[in-house]
Amino acid sequence: MNYLKIEQEMADKGLVLLYGEEKLLMEEIVQTFIKRWTLEAFRDFNVLSLPGEAKEESVIDASLTLPLMDRHKFIQVKDVGLFIENNPLSPDFLEGIKNLAEGVVLVFCEGEKALDKRTKFYKWIKKHGACIHCQPLKQGEVMDYLKRMSGDIQVPNQVYAYFIDVMGYLKKEVSLLELRLEWEKFLAVAQTQDLDRASIDYFLSYRKQINIFAFTDGFSERNIKKTFQALEALYDQGMDIYQVISMLNRQVEQMVRARILLDQGYNEGALKERMKVHPFVAKKLVQNRGRYGLKELRGMLEDLIDLDQNLKTSSLDPKILLETRLLAFMTR
Repeated sequence: MNYLKIEQEMADKGLVLLYGEEKLLMEEIVQTFIKRWTLEAFRDFNVLSLPGEAKEESVIDASLTLPLMDRHKFIQVKDVGLFIENNPLSPDFLEGIKNLAEGVVLVFCEGEKALDKRTKFYKWIKKHGACIHCQPLKQGEVMDYLKRMSGDIQVPNQVYAYFIDVMGYLKKEVSLLELRLEWEKFLAVAQTQDLDRASIDYFLSYRKQINIFAFTDGFSERNIKKTFQALEALYDQGMDIYQVISMLNRQVEQMVRARILLDQGYNEGALKERMKVHPFVAKKLVQNRGRYGLKELRGMLEDLIDLDQNLKTSSLDPKILLETRLLAFMTR
């Protein structure tokens, strides 16, 4: 995506609509225009952001004022769909935004709800201004985007391509924002030299292990919010329902064994040796000993077997079946 070309079109047209699937690109276009086309010292006077709830009178009033000590004044109206719902779009308003003062740039941004291209407002801006489609980037554009984020860190092109592929960006499995956040995490934990595909695989595996631990730890603590947040992250990483049930079954079995050993007088160190678990895991098992009763835990193992059968015979959404049972476990 050629930002400079887009910014030049925005400066020339004055009246602009940004729309499309990539909300992050939309916001970056706004921010890069402000950074490159307005003076920082006078942005308090020349840069204005209005919510979708704004009235058309507010937009006109802001548009009538000339730039102060600068060549451009930038006005952003967020969530154009909401703006249209809340305003009559009177002829005076439409005529006013058609004839903007010199140097004034008025940008309407699409919110989460897509703007119907058949609306009078869309057609008006397309006729008198510019409608810029912020669509998903192509392979080369995504690589360039990640390279800008990487700064001085040297990353081979094949590593960028592999990361984009395994994240599923080109298949629209994740947004550019999600891709960016994951790349930022990768750069934070990766070494600055010898980055390769194995580095990506290790990072993604490490990230999943963190969420698995958060899920099992949250369940052991009866922390509903933590458990379901981790579960959602595991879904996003491709873990299916049966993998979650298997993981939950192992955790409950481990809690049963720990409870029996602790009731027999084992301490934390002896528990670690007997169960062959990491010291931190042994510590958590001891800490959470009293949160579930032994009879309750054994009942959960039977319920998980029953859940497995229900998933294979029921027409209900598997996620609903799993999450309902999981919530029941944690709120007994």
